Amino acid sequence: MSDRFADEKTQALQRNGKSLNGHRAATDLSSAPGRPSDGKRKALALFLAGCSSILFLGFIVGGFVYETQEVKGSLPKLASVAKPRSPLMQVAKWQLGPEPAKQLDGKGDADIGWWPRTFDLPRQDAVIGYFKGQGLNVSKVVPLHYENTTDATAITYQVYAVVPEQLMRLQQVAWQPADSDLAPFPKVLVLNDGLPPGAMWDTQHPTVAADPGTKLNFSWQVKWDKNYNTVTTDRLPYEDAVFTQEQISQFQSAANNTISQLKDQIAQIDQQVQGDVQAKLAQVPANPPRPELMSTRWGGNGSGEPTKSAERIGGGAVAGAAGGAAFGAAAGDAGTGAGIGAGVGLLGGLIYDGVSKHNDRARYERHVAAVNAERMGEWRAQVKVLDKQRNQIKQDGVTEKQQELQDLASRISAAKGRLDATAEPVPNARQTSAPATQPNSDQPSGPIMQP
Repeated sequence: MSDRFADEKTQALQRNGKSLNGHRAATDLSSAPGRPSDGKRKALALFLAGCSSILFLGFIVGGFVYETQEVKGSLPKLASVAKPRSPLMQVAKWQLGPEPAKQLDGKGDADIGWWPRTFDLPRQDAVIGYFKGQGLNVSKVVPLHYENTTDATAITYQVYAVVPEQLMRLQQVAWQPADSDLAPFPKVLVLNDGLPPGAMWDTQHPTVAADPGTKLNFSWQVKWDKNYNTVTTDRLPYEDAVFTQEQISQFQSAANNTISQLKDQIAQIDQQVQGDVQAKLAQVPANPPRPELMSTRWGGNGSGEPTKSAERIGGGAVAGAAGGAAFGAAAGDAGTGAGIGAGVGLLGGLIYDGVSKHNDRARYERHVAAVNAERMGEWRAQVKVLDKQRNQIKQDGVTEKQQELQDLASRISAAKGRLDATAEPVPNARQTSAPATQPNSDQPSGPIMQP
């Protein structure tokens, strides 16, 4: 009886959590109201963990789908409200930089974290496509390093590539245009990327530099300059002045297109200047008509000459007759003397009339020449003044055109040799059409490296 009572007392103490023999008895929580059991707590923890995992995976999948679909343009509504994409993702807009690709140091171990590898790197197929556009068959592109700072982001790749076609070496030549209108531009115009103004690749005389199948294993960097918002890449690891056939064609097209665009702008300047010249010439009066000249034809006696001749001849005869009669009377035969005198007088009158007519003709011709010379002199003076005005207008047009060409050359120089960056109108409100975008021609450089 006492033992049973002791056992029940002990059980009661245990249920109440009181000590037994100096020790605290374990509390039986299974019967405590409002407290979950161990099984329920485990189920709740598993449920919360599962929900978190599902949300996290959904975030990753959603980000991947958005990134992929945004490139393809299949989600325009999302793209319109999304944060602008990093220029690193826009592989087609990468520009060739000045640095050549380098020989890989070390074993090529990658140290890029999971997050930038997943969200910050451009797609592998886009990078491989970029190399293909440069004339390389790339078997593998491995991102090794990712460095992100306030001013720049750089990605370093390990590239395994093979040259699929023959490589050619080119020489630089100077651009020497024969057209005088192009004279101001060899010092300022860039014809091929990577070359100084006025220099161009001699695409007509290439030499063989490497055979197809050359293997290349190199370290290659892409850098995003956040200050200028531009992305540049290392040059391909080719020897200096060594290019693919495709690049040679690009160089030739780029130079030809640039020169053609420049000639188009010069033609527009010339057309505008000629229009100004013609407008100014139209304001100059036309040459006056040539003056009507007096005739130099001598009609014999001229005006009133018949009367003068009769008077001269008749007067000579009468004077001769009178004189002959006087001499005849003195000789005793006045009639004979008068007849002889009349004949001599008539002859004298004829001689006098001839001399007088010659003098009159000479005097008339001198008068006509003087009048005509005066008329022609006045006319020539007027024409000379008008011709001088026209010549000055034409010379001003030549000067104006030369100034326009110099202004265009100055704008090209300010645009670092780029013709497509000279959209500023020429002086006097002249407009030049915007040239088509010049295709970018790549100039890879650096030593050919064997793996």
